[in-house]
Amino acid sequence: MIRSAALPFVSLAIALCAPTAVAADAKLSLTAADGSLKLNVHPGDQFSVKVAIQDAVTGFACNAALFRTVLTRPGIELLSYSWTAPWTTGAPTDYSLRGLTLPVAIYPETLQGPGYPLATNDVEFGNFLMAGSAGAGEYARMTFRVPASVAPGTTFYVIAYPDQFTVGFASLDVAAGLILEVDVVSSASGIPGDLNNDGHVDGGDLALMLGMWGSTNPIGDLNGDSAVNGIDLGLLLSHWG
Repeated sequence: MIRSAALPFVSLAIALCAPTAVAADAKLSLTAADGSLKLNVHPGDQFSVKVAIQDAVTGFACNAALFRTVLTRPGIELLSYSWTAPWTTGAPTDYSLRGLTLPVAIYPETLQGPGYPLATNDVEFGNFLMAGSAGAGEYARMTFRVPASVAPGTTFYVIAYPDQFTVGFASLDVAAGLILEVDVVSSASGIPGDLNNDGHVDGGDLALMLGMWGSTNPIGDLNGDSAVNGIDLGLLLSHWG
């Protein structure tokens, strides 16, 4: 099923170069890495997405991109991201996730930039292209992880919403497009606390959890609070044997 995002527009980016003529009707879409609009993942799984400009007429070019990755479920971990050429990753002009250290769980407090609704689970991505141009096609890729504690049967959506695309000081007409549906399905064993997926909760799983103790490893973080601690140990022991 094809879905389109509908979120309020927030204007944040300013770019510094001479404006050029750009046609409208461009859409910023987020799909699975293979272009599909629906993914099945297990609790604890990683999944990759791509953000692309679609439906842009010939000649679409911009020197700045700023968009929000919005998730309808809090607590999903952002593991990595990369820009597609001619955008660059890690260059002095890359403002993406400034001040955040990856991996990071996306909660309302992960919010970046002024003026965002505090109830929104999102992260801001921004990059400034100082030379060259970028037309229709892939802009960025991201890898996320679903916490091991997320119950099978959970469905959430991932959206790339354009805050502002600019040429010089002129804002471009870029709308929200396709969004991704993620369905969480049963793990190999379907047993909470079975960290090694061997069908049992036993000493092997306890050893794994103790090795993760005090970390944010989502495999051992059974309750999804970004910490492997006594609460997770209690959950594991409640399913012992």
